[in-house]
Order: sequence, then C-alpha cells, then structure tokens
Amino acid sequence: MAEAADKTPADFSAVVITAPARVDMDSLDDLLHGAHELMEQLGKFPGHRIIHARQIQKADSATVAELLDLSRRAYQFGFKFVICDPPKLLDNFFDIYFPGSDVQQNIFYTDRDDPKVCPVPWIPPFLQSRTGRIDIWKQGQWHASYHWTHDGLESDRRGR
Repeated sequence: MAEAADKTPADFSAVVITAPARVDMDSLDDLLHGAHELMEQLGKFPGHRIIHARQIQKADSATVAELLDLSRRAYQFGFKFVICDPPKLLDNFFDIYFPGSDVQQNIFYTDRDDPKVCPVPWIPPFLQSRTGRIDIWKQGQWHASYHWTHDGLESDRRGR
C-alpha cells in the first residue's frame, strides 16, 4: 500500500523512472541505448520498478511493449511494478492491448486512487524532468539520480 510521501518505509528500494515527454518508436531506441549500461547493472537490483508517466505527451505501441517488458523483468526477479499517472493516451493503449481495470494493468493515479490498491508500498514524489531521469532508492533512502542527455545518461552528483 502506498504511503504518504513523507513516510518512506525503511526497507523501501526501487528504480524510479520519470519518462520524458516523448516516448515513441522514434525516440525509444535512443533512450534505451543511452540507459543500456545502467539498466543492465540494475537488472537484478532488489527493488520495485516505478514509472512516473505523467509528463508523456507522445507514445505509441512501442512504448506499451517496452513498459510490458519492464514489468515482466521486474516480476521475473520478484519485484513489483507500477505506472503512475499515465496520460489518457497511454492509458488508452493499455485498455486496447490489455483490457481490465487500472489495478490489473498496474496503473496507479496518485491523486485519486486509494493507496491500498497500489502494488508498491510507497511512491517517491514526482520530480519533473524535461529529458527524463532514473532515481535509485536503497533501504528507504535516495541513493542516486541519472538524467538523459544527448550523450546518454549523466549522473547527478548534486542530489535530487
């Protein structure tokens, strides 16, 4: 069950991806290529997978396929997966390809859903990022941030 933003569970660990505005077939290859090394390192990282999707403005079936792959990999290693606040466009894709309720589709709306239905125990606050970002949480603490750039991922050593 998702808790209030100020009460991070002490055992909470997660890879939190804030998607950029454009996540379609044309841009997805660049995003994935830029994050390949880090995502490989995090492949077996013991934590949930959370996608902040609210700022996505352009998506297509390739976006859905990649999100499903992330979900599959998370569950394969015993982690939970959730997509937070997807725009209507993305939610419609899920309704077409995977009919069912938001809960069945691992979709959680932070402003309206009951935290008890969230598949993960806590959702870190959304941090807007024009180009997208990946945040790592370990044992209830923020650990690292990475931002997509034209050259791939760049570590944010200044913190969040």
